[in-house]
Amino acid sequence: MSVEKKPCIKCGCKNWVLLCDGCRRFYCVEHVLEHRTELSTQLNGIEQEYENLKQLFKPHEKHQEHPLLSQIDVWEHDAILKIQYSAQTARDELRQLLNEYNNRMKTVLQQFSQQLRDGRQENDFTETELNQWKEQLQTIRQQFEAPADIELLQDKQTVPIYFMKVARKQAATLFSPSPILEMTTASCSEIENVRSSYGDEFDEPQSTMTDTNDDLIPQRTCLEIHEATTILKETEIETNHEQQVLPDPTKSQHLVILHLCPTNQSQIIEILPKLTKHPIELFNQTDDYLNKLQSMERTTVFVDLTNSSPNERISLLNKLSQFDSISLVYIQGKSFEDDEDRSHVFRRYPKIRAMFENVQRLLVQWSLDTINEYQNAGDRYIEQCDQVRARYCFEEGIKLYEYLSVFLSDKRRLR
Repeated sequence: MSVEKKPCIKCGCKNWVLLCDGCRRFYCVEHVLEHRTELSTQLNGIEQEYENLKQLFKPHEKHQEHPLLSQIDVWEHDAILKIQYSAQTARDELRQLLNEYNNRMKTVLQQFSQQLRDGRQENDFTETELNQWKEQLQTIRQQFEAPADIELLQDKQTVPIYFMKVARKQAATLFSPSPILEMTTASCSEIENVRSSYGDEFDEPQSTMTDTNDDLIPQRTCLEIHEATTILKETEIETNHEQQVLPDPTKSQHLVILHLCPTNQSQIIEILPKLTKHPIELFNQTDDYLNKLQSMERTTVFVDLTNSSPNERISLLNKLSQFDSISLVYIQGKSFEDDEDRSHVFRRYPKIRAMFENVQRLLVQWSLDTINEYQNAGDRYIEQCDQVRARYCFEEGIKLYEYLSVFLSDKRRLR
């Protein structure tokens, strides 16, 4: 029984026909070589695409940069700041309690000393008074030697700082596991029950927004930065949002800079345009600066006091405190070495938001504060059922966060 031969797919010839294992077609001797040439040409194209892809990958391999690295930088800075602010607040409260205890002890000692002086001067004391004074002295000694009635407690009512983790998204790709990364957070309470003030991804270091069913849902992580040569003032006063008048978010907030050292270029004016599209004005004369503020509304001011004397600094702050249009003040200058001076200045001038000698830290702090303002305003507009303005606030916060991420990424690349 003869077996029917399959013809060549090209010419129909049935002599010396070969089967291709790939395409499962039959080729004669002549056309099988032609078919191999076609396959070789396709392989050349794949190799060329590979070389192109490899060239695209080289810059990423060299710099090891990823957009999420800047988010981690912001989170790190913000987490350090929140922890240091919380620690400084605890120190201040402890010093206040210790001072109150010492003052009470001084009063008791002074009263006891006065009793002894009166008794000796009047020479009117007997064994009864002597025994009473001995008992009083023993009581004072016991109170002095006993530890102060102070203890440290964990405030479990505050939102914890969230730890940053890197996770892989579940996606069907060539690689296993998938190399596509996403940022996630783990609560400190889940890791050794560590708690601190603030928490929320948007509010302090970095923020991500998720758009679900046309409603922008912010996911937050709260944080802020502090260093040995800087001062940050954090306002923790609860406000009644219903009584506050919300500003129109569509109106740009003016940013006004006073640079009192015309011989040097202001670093603030160099960096600030990279972070925001808000109108920015620079002044080198205090009088011109103050005259401009009189005609402005909803203004954030930046002041370079690096080369100013203490008297010049206080004089300018007194003048700025008279403007109701100023919302916040950011100062570039050396910090106060004395805790009492620092506390006094921030109590006297509550609009001062931060003072940093490092201008980059100062502007990062302004960015984080402004992102928080947009977030809080958006939340409150949602409460008022104003979805349009709420969305606008969230979108502006996202834009500013993206500017900040690019700035930190560029800064990291230049290191």
